[in-house]
Amino acid sequence: TPPPSSSSPIPPGAFAVVPKKDCPHVTAFISSVLPDGGVPVEGACVGCRDRSENWVCLTCFNLNCARAVNGCSIGHADQSSHPIVLSLSDLSVWCYGCDEYIAHEVLFPFKLAAYRKKFGEDPPNNVI
Repeated sequence: TPPPSSSSPIPPGAFAVVPKKDCPHVTAFISSVLPDGGVPVEGACVGCRDRSENWVCLTCFNLNCARAVNGCSIGHADQSSHPIVLSLSDLSVWCYGCDEYIAHEVLFPFKLAAYRKKFGEDPPNNVI
């Protein structure tokens, strides 16, 4: 992200993560339907059983740990060609193909389902 201009709401010296809005992988690799049980929002990594910081694959809905834990999510993406994952910590979405956070309208149903299951209510103003 370029340095903020004088009219930017971002304070000098700070930065903001701006999700990529034109990820070419998002419509090709996410599941077309939610699983019967919804988006899993808790559980252990299928690779190492860690529960601390997991991501859910939006193609097959496996839970895998973050790169900062044991990197099982990266391994899953490499082995299965499933690049799109949803963070169970903050409900952000990452694309391993683009190596960036992403935003796209097709992600909303998955993020909404995860928010509802995690918090038991709709997000404020339906903004996630």
